[in-house]
Order: sequence, then structure tokens, then C-alpha cells
Amino acid sequence: MAKYKKRPDGRYATSTIVGYTDDGKPKRKTLYGRTIMELDKKVAEFKSLQNKGIIINDEGMTVEQWGKKWLELYKADKAYNTYLMYQNALNTHIIPNLGNIRLNALKSHHIQELLNSIIRDGHHRTAEIVKITIKQIIQQAIINEYIYKDISLGITLPNKKKPKKRALTDAEKKLIFKADFNSMERVFIDLLYYTGIRKGEALSLTVSDIDFINKKISISKNLVMQYRSSTIKPSPKTQAGNREIPIPDKLLQSLMNYIHSINSIYLFTTEDGNLLTLSEFRKIWRDVIYKLNLAAGGTIPKQGKRKKEDVGKRPIWLIANDITPHMFRHTYATNLYYAGIDVKTAQRLLGHSSIQITLDIYTHLDNQQISASINKINDFFNAQNNLSDSQNIVNL
Repeated sequence: MAKYKKRPDGRYATSTIVGYTDDGKPKRKTLYGRTIMELDKKVAEFKSLQNKGIIINDEGMTVEQWGKKWLELYKADKAYNTYLMYQNALNTHIIPNLGNIRLNALKSHHIQELLNSIIRDGHHRTAEIVKITIKQIIQQAIINEYIYKDISLGITLPNKKKPKKRALTDAEKKLIFKADFNSMERVFIDLLYYTGIRKGEALSLTVSDIDFINKKISISKNLVMQYRSSTIKPSPKTQAGNREIPIPDKLLQSLMNYIHSINSIYLFTTEDGNLLTLSEFRKIWRDVIYKLNLAAGGTIPKQGKRKKEDVGKRPIWLIANDITPHMFRHTYATNLYYAGIDVKTAQRLLGHSSIQITLDIYTHLDNQQISASINKINDFFNAQNNLSDSQNIVNL
């Protein structure tokens, strides 16, 4: 049983061997607790971490050593994209710049200098992710008593306005219906437009998810795309994402024709019948954008150099190059608003985890309506004043 000693400050303390010096003498680490029960718990946790192979001899432990262990122990069970976000922040930014610094020698200004350099390069979102990652690394180090002060408290980032989400413009909608898509591209685009489902939800759909009799689509899973392989997550992005969405008549027939033409349980696959990977989907989306540009009158070839006869004509990449799958989701939300669908129903159809997300969209559209109404009111009164002026002139 561990021998605990009560300190003058009221805390209990004990030491445990964490390694040995070159001459065979034991290295010890002291653990503290406000009560014997708390110290018992800390000793048990400490032994558990030792058994997992975590670096306990922390005198010379570097940011790189602890960062890698933190990722392995505390983030390995996260969703693929979330894990990838932390891994990229650690390996691309934190380790190359701070990795060689001893963990207990890391200072706030080290972190701030790193974040400032990322901001100077114009990567504000990357700086936000690095900040989140290093804060968690430090806070977990405090829990493990490798350091005793949260040096991340003072680090800051300049405020940045979030880019406004936008719906498709009327001109872009016309291009979508005009473009010469193949059957898979057309059904994918129509699904996004007429149901507002997320990209991963659409790409995970199976034939059995489509109820042609009751005209509904069941959303119950999500495709997590990786560069070389993809997996089906047996749940949508959020719990609220489990839902049924009505199939508008304009989507119903194209879905039926498409399903009869495929030989897979999934709606969207590679030619070999495999789930789409991230690189394969990006290629498909580049083709979608290319065809939208062609529909808009772009004439520059998809590949190769510009031909002499094309000089002076509109380059295709300047017409519809910023359209993303998520814009269709925002467009669907906008269409629900103008169709008179109440906000609670819209939340359910969109699979929003919080009604506030839906309210933000509806409130924004309400404000647009108010602005448009003010212009109409001004036009009306201006017309009335012009009419009154004309009558006065006649009376004179």
C-alpha cells in the first residue's frame, strides 16, 4: 500500500518510481491529493497510464512526445474526420514548430508566435484548429500533472467574421436544370436540390431507403469519405439527422428511372461497385462544375491549352466555380421558408440538432423580406407624392 504523507498545506502526497538513471538510481514522481481517497484515485490512474505505455518520466518530455501520446490515448476513438483534423494540426504545425520544446518549458508566447505566423499566411481557420488542439494537449497534461499551469489561457486570435452561407442564385438554378449531366450526376444534384440532405447522407443512400409508395426518403446513415477508402457510419451527423424527407414529384420519376438502371444496393458507387472515396468524389464534383460552366456558355476546354479561336471568350472557371454541395442544402432551407413551412417542421426536415440553426436562416430571410418591403413602401409613397404634385400643378 502506498505511503502517504500529509503536507503543511493540507494535501496528501506520495511518490512512485517512473524510471531509473544511468547509474541505476530510481527516478520518482510525486502525486498529490486533497484527500486520501483522491490520492488513491490518482495513483490508480497513474499506474493505468504506465501500463498503457505513456511517457511517465516527464522531466525531459517534449511537446512532440506528449502530443503524440495525447493523440493516441484521447483522440483515437473520434470520428475519422475529427481525428484527421487533430492529427494534421499536430503533425503539420505544432510538432514542426514547438515539438522540440520540453513540455514543462513551453510558454504562452511560443504558442502565440505560432498562431500569429499562421494568421500572417492567411490561414485563419487553420489557426483556430491549432489553437483548439494545443489547448486540449495542455489541459490534458495538467490533468496528468505533467504541468501545473494552463499557459493557453492568454493566447488570442483576431476576430474574423464568418463567411455568410448563401443559397444558389436564380442564374445558378437555371444552369443546374440546363446542364448536361450524366444519370448519376443528375440524380445526385436533384437529391441535394429537392431534399436538402447533406453530401454524406446522399452518398450513403441505398435502394431500400427510397419509399416510392409513400414518397419518402429515410435518412439513417452517413458516408465518411477518406482518400483511399470510405466507410458507412450507421448514423447521420447528429441524432436529429435520423429523419424522413418527402420526395417531390420532380425528383420521384428521375429516382425511379435511375434505380432501375443500377446494379448496386447503393445509389452512388464507382464503376466497380465500391463506395466513393474522397478523391473520387472530388473528381465527380469537378465534372459537375465543368458542365455547369459549359451550360453557362463557357468554351475553354476542360484540359489542355487555350485554342486561338477561344481567345477573348469567357473562361469556364470564372462562371460557376464556387458552387458547393452545401449550397444546395441552404437553398432547400430557403425554399422551405418561401413555401411557408414553419420553422419547427423545417428543423426536422433539415435534421438540425438545434432549432436555433434553423431560426438563424429564417431570421436572415425575414430581414431580407423586411428590407424588400421597405423599398416597396418607399416606392408606393414616392408614387403617391408624385401624383399629388401633379394634381397641384393642374389646380394651378
